[in-house]
Amino acid sequence: MASKDKAAVGMRFIAAVIEEKVNPKALFFACGEGKVDYIAYLQKCLGSEFDVVFLGGNNNPVAKISHPLSEQAVVLRFVPVSKTASANGTSSEQALSVLQTSPRFQKPFFKTQAVETEFEKILLECSAFHAKGSLESFCKAQRSHLNEDEFTQMVTKQVRNLFFLAASIRRKGVWHTDIKPSNLLLDDNGNLVLSDTKGLLLYEGRFIKRNRIDASCAYYDTSILGAGNQTDLSRLLQLNIAVSIYEILSGELPEQDFKIAARDASLNFDFSGAVFSTSEGKRLKSCIKNLTDDKECDFGLWIKQLSRPAFQEATSSYKQSLLDIASHRQSNSLSSNGLN
Repeated sequence: MASKDKAAVGMRFIAAVIEEKVNPKALFFACGEGKVDYIAYLQKCLGSEFDVVFLGGNNNPVAKISHPLSEQAVVLRFVPVSKTASANGTSSEQALSVLQTSPRFQKPFFKTQAVETEFEKILLECSAFHAKGSLESFCKAQRSHLNEDEFTQMVTKQVRNLFFLAASIRRKGVWHTDIKPSNLLLDDNGNLVLSDTKGLLLYEGRFIKRNRIDASCAYYDTSILGAGNQTDLSRLLQLNIAVSIYEILSGELPEQDFKIAARDASLNFDFSGAVFSTSEGKRLKSCIKNLTDDKECDFGLWIKQLSRPAFQEATSSYKQSLLDIASHRQSNSLSSNGLN
């Protein structure tokens, strides 16, 4: 049996035991008592032969569960699903069903309802554990032992993968409102896999009411807001990606400048760090600026640009690339770039 198939069998075995022995409703209420009771309940249900480790999350704890005989692990978490979104056909579950054939999305071994409230259903989800961890933790680890040129080259590869991921979402008529490095996992081959699916939104339009999205405030500013408390989903996605690139490059989030009122805030990117002085760093800096300006960014063109060798500053090819991006922002060239 191939190692990949063997790993899948091991994880399915653990998932099957969890589904059989763990009561989702009881586990949900154990969360309210704190992480100690949450982990203790899981350990009691599964027995001492299983190893249960708390991975984080206060309001929504996440656990890693492994078994020594399988040499694999799964992740257990709760996923809220809005009843309103489900009724409108825009929920994360409905979006995930559209994306289920794509390898870029983590498919759970099972999802089962734990509790139901007036406004949402809470599902217990069991999915694969990826040993390489999130893009956030991976880049932090790489930064400590790579020089700046090597590090920015590695980041460029992951940014290109991030554009592929975002483009594949959009080609299916789906938005993601909470893309960030901690929500992106690396599989065994180093490819990005979207782990947190609650930000998925099956929606044909570009503007939607603010209370219909799930987003992290550190990854956007008030430029996403339109008339009538509407959110510009395209602008939100671009800012999510821009802040994510900046975060994995610099190791920190951009500051938010607050003006006039708390509702009026803008992102402040500091490009003075040495990481932005390398050939790749300059290119990624241009990418961030393109994503954060007032125009629509063409992901397909950036995939092409980041697939080429690094630009040399002030060369004609570098200047031409920026002109190409500016002139094609409103065009949809994803299909011409082989994005399926």
